[in-house]
This record gives sequence, structure tokens and C-alpha cells, in this order.
Amino acid sequence: MKKNGGRLVAATDGESYAFNFTSDHSLLLNPKLAKAYFSDSVYQYRITDTVLYLSDKNNEHRIPYRRDGGILNLFINSNGIDTLQIIPVKQAGLN
Repeated sequence: MKKNGGRLVAATDGESYAFNFTSDHSLLLNPKLAKAYFSDSVYQYRITDTVLYLSDKNNEHRIPYRRDGGILNLFINSNGIDTLQIIPVKQAGLN
């Protein structure tokens, strides 16, 4: 994750995920990442062609994004993050 366009910030902190999108439209954020940059670590999400909406019991975050192949570029522009790239994890033995 790049913070302010330059510095790499660890997003997993020993966990196996930073963002975990589940099939029931829930998003689990790594607790360290969530505490530093978001208001919660569990969200309901919905996605359009250009915006990712994250909703918890008190807030809704509207995050514009661009998809570059399998990479999502989230344009957060708050809490010190300009762009957050989500890159799918490649599992061993899979191409």
C-alpha cells in the first residue's frame, strides 16, 4: 500500500489478508489497517462500475476506484492515503 504516493505501508501485519471480500457482500479489513485508516473492520459493501461503497452501522464510505486488469486502485484521499492498490494473491501452483 502506498501512503502519500510514496511510502509502502504494511497492510497485513502477519494476517493472511488486508481486504477479504466475502460472498455475502461483507468486507473484512485487517484490524491494524482498519484501526489506522477506517472507522471499523467489518463492512457491508456494494460496488458499481466506478465506486466502492462501504457501510457499517454508523457510516458509509464512498471510494472511487479504477480497475486495471485484476488490480483495484482505490482513490481514498483521506487519512493520509491517496491511492490504495488491491492486488489478488497468487497461490502457489496456480498461474
